[in-house]
Amino acid sequence: MKQVIIVFVTWVIGLLQVQGQQVGKPVPAFRLEDSEGHFINLADFEGKVVVIDIWYTGCSSCAYFYQHVLSGIENEFLSKNEVVFISVSTDKDRKCWLKSVAGGNYTSSKLINVYTGGKGFQHALLTFYDVERFPYLLIIDKKGNLHAAIDTVNHYSTEQITQLIKDVH
Repeated sequence: MKQVIIVFVTWVIGLLQVQGQQVGKPVPAFRLEDSEGHFINLADFEGKVVVIDIWYTGCSSCAYFYQHVLSGIENEFLSKNEVVFISVSTDKDRKCWLKSVAGGNYTSSKLINVYTGGKGFQHALLTFYDVERFPYLLIIDKKGNLHAAIDTVNHYSTEQITQLIKDVH
């Protein structure tokens, strides 16, 4: 039992260190496909705060987070042209992703909706940040540096996430 606890604590500390080492550093360039087949890049949003919500179809925590937390936050910031919300689906099947976008449980048409182009969890953005739990939220400052990486989003309140965005807004 003691060994299990030590392994778990080591894993948690390692996870925190990986995320902590990335905060304040540039987010690597990424390319994601939208519903019309166009590609977006982080550089397209230079000078804006970027909030990236990463989810997948069937993830009940992802649906809950969008409906009860992120949708309220997006309504507060979307009228301000300085914050961009990008909804990233890790679905491998394009039709499944488009159906989920249309359903409105995980995202809305107000957001920039993209998916990993069939790469699922193996997309470079997810592997760089070692995304293994969902939903996962990235907040990027106006200079393209990571401000926050939250892999346990449901433990953060609307107010806490709003404040993280305001901190770099």
